[in-house]
Amino acid sequence: MSRMNQENLKRFDTLLRAHLNEALPEFKGLLSSMMDGELLQGPMDEADLASARYERELALQIHYRNHRLVQEIRGALRRIENGVYGICLECGQEIGLDRLKAQPMTAVCVDCKKALEKL
Repeated sequence: MSRMNQENLKRFDTLLRAHLNEALPEFKGLLSSMMDGELLQGPMDEADLASARYERELALQIHYRNHRLVQEIRGALRRIENGVYGICLECGQEIGLDRLKAQPMTAVCVDCKKALEKL
């Protein structure tokens, strides 16, 4: 179990909820504009077509990044609710407070993150 005190847990919960409130409108707004076809207007020539493709790809990349961010935030909030926030999902050791301050959504400690990146 985490040795994190209730004050820190509350602080991270507040921080994560603020991040979620920032990310959700952007996520939903981009998805809505993609569904409405704002990014898919009919181009007139090859340059317009290339530009539209680029904008569509960029919008998809941003959407994917925001989707991942929202999922990571929700996962961190679930870990707080379940009493396992700050515990590495890979090794079961406590995640350092400095790492959590830098990456409050993280689910793994620095050592496990380095090991996962080598794969």
